[in-house]
Amino acid sequence: MEGFNDYRSLHPKHVNLDWMKCIPDDQSLSTVSIPGTHQSLKRDGLNIYRNFQAWKLFFQLYAGVRFFDMTVWIRSGTLYVENNAVIYYKNFADALHELQIYLGDKKSETLLLRLTGSDSAISLAKEILNREAANDLWKDRKIPTMREARGKIILIQSPDFDWGLPINAMVVGTKNKEDNMKANIKKASQYCSNEMMLTDTGAKGQREIPRTVAEQLNKQLDDHLLSLLSSKKQPPCLGIIAMDFPGPKLIQQIIRMELLL
Repeated sequence: MEGFNDYRSLHPKHVNLDWMKCIPDDQSLSTVSIPGTHQSLKRDGLNIYRNFQAWKLFFQLYAGVRFFDMTVWIRSGTLYVENNAVIYYKNFADALHELQIYLGDKKSETLLLRLTGSDSAISLAKEILNREAANDLWKDRKIPTMREARGKIILIQSPDFDWGLPINAMVVGTKNKEDNMKANIKKASQYCSNEMMLTDTGAKGQREIPRTVAEQLNKQLDDHLLSLLSSKKQPPCLGIIAMDFPGPKLIQQIIRMELLL
């Protein structure tokens, strides 16, 4: 399946290092169509029900992903990003530093970050954010323009995390996924001029295998975006689309939607 291999599947034509430079400075962030990942660092796990991504954070950034969804947890006093691997754990401070390095090099970009976790894990995440990235964060509830957002990590609220922008988060559920995905994207296009909208296509059911879900739903999503692009009534914006195992072509399709709309 396209996108399930390692970074070598990222052909140079699918590298999108600074695609946001083409977005006007006065455009609201909520009206930008943004590719994202669901459970962004849950990868390399042996449990097929808990393995959501093929790429490390570095290659997601290079492919053009700009929204990241991370579950944080504490082990022996250190905050990690959960990924269920037997050996590999990602220190949250290291992941944050990786985002900062990227923005330091690509100042035209903005990165959106949503955190979930226990009360104690979120509290420690806030301490680390304030200590390590205070000048690089957007914690306000006001939706920024691209001029205000460039070079910043834009925090996105979750049920566990109250910093940053409120968001209308829509999931596809466990039944009628294709129909729900299309309905969610339509709703996002209707309201994204005034609020942050998220269509989350990631696997949610306890018995769903993310890779199996993505094999079908990502193809349906790509076909739907192509149909929207070729229609006479193209939506003004799509909001954020978060995915499991997105391939480079699907990521680029969302970017293309933004730059052509």
